[in-house]
Amino acid sequence: MLLWLGLTAGCVSFRLTVPDLPETSVDYAVFTAVLPTGGDLATPPPPPPSGVCPSALYSVVRIIGLSRAATLRWSWYSPNRTLARKSPPLRVNGKGKNLEYVVAWDRLPEESWAQAPGRWTVEIRLDDRPLATGEVELTLAAAPAAPAATPPAGGPARRE
Repeated sequence: MLLWLGLTAGCVSFRLTVPDLPETSVDYAVFTAVLPTGGDLATPPPPPPSGVCPSALYSVVRIIGLSRAATLRWSWYSPNRTLARKSPPLRVNGKGKNLEYVVAWDRLPEESWAQAPGRWTVEIRLDDRPLATGEVELTLAAAPAAPAATPPAGGPARRE
């Protein structure tokens, strides 16, 4: 009986291992002229073709291991380093779950950069802390060449 009391009155302890929350990191941060149809952004979208004037430019970021509610914001700087556009705050993971990844983007329309072509910089911030920075060269499309004037067939040629 004494042995039974000793066993039942004893202290029981368990050792629990709580896994660490994943560290938030950037899988990719890229520029693209077109978002993929169907929204498949598991792999980075292709960069804008060089020498082509995009009607819009997207800055796409894929964040891995976001385990809390957070706010993303893009700041676009023109070639003379002045702030040209600041995106509205984008709330992600509002429920604070442990997400494998989050993909988000911001769009810079041509009207925003057409007056100042050159090397643009974007800064992506997560909760007001720098997350990623990138640069892209934006150039206006060359105007089509004016057609050469040719005299009408059978008409007199004129020299000046």
